[in-house]
Amino acid sequence: MRVLPDGTYLARMNLAGHKGAHPSGVLVRVVEYRVDGGKVIRLLTDLFDADAHPAAELAQLYHERWEAESSYWQIKTFQHGQQEVLRSVGPELVRQEAWAHLVVHHCLTAVIMRLADNHKIDPDRISFVKILKHTRRSVIRQCTDTPATIRKFTAMLAAKYAGNSTTALADSAKRTGTSNAPTRSTPTDQTTTSARQCAGYPPKSSHCGQR
Repeated sequence: MRVLPDGTYLARMNLAGHKGAHPSGVLVRVVEYRVDGGKVIRLLTDLFDADAHPAAELAQLYHERWEAESSYWQIKTFQHGQQEVLRSVGPELVRQEAWAHLVVHHCLTAVIMRLADNHKIDPDRISFVKILKHTRRSVIRQCTDTPATIRKFTAMLAAKYAGNSTTALADSAKRTGTSNAPTRSTPTDQTTTSARQCAGYPPKSSHCGQR
């Protein structure tokens, strides 16, 4: 082990499963540092030149590298959703959908960077989830029709449903040989007969309901 001028030191590390290729271990440079007075963190690197690669710079870059992992997490967990799968089934369409997710994430990141630059703050302090939700609401708001258009569309659906129901009833009457024309029995007679039957009384005539 040899200590470098900046306080870092060189050491040899054995790689599991690679002892045959590296019997004496691999030479690494060890950078030790603390974050906010916490426990000691040891960073191993093969950048041995302490002048070209200062220890403080390496420690800062090590934490920045996790931004890539954070980006994958944002896409898979929030933007795409944990319970969702790619809707495409063909290889070309799957690649197209994956690229679409990456493009959307790039655009959202550009918005975050612009906001951070305007307010002179660290981009990490801006919530990706909030930006994503705000963007979704904006897109939905622009695609939503006016209330008048929605009422017109609803009325059209109701009229179409009523027309289909009338046609279906007419077709059913033709198939069964019945007619929708009013009978000679008055509503009072029909109501009385139905009420007597529901109450358990016998009908007035054994031929009730038949003509």
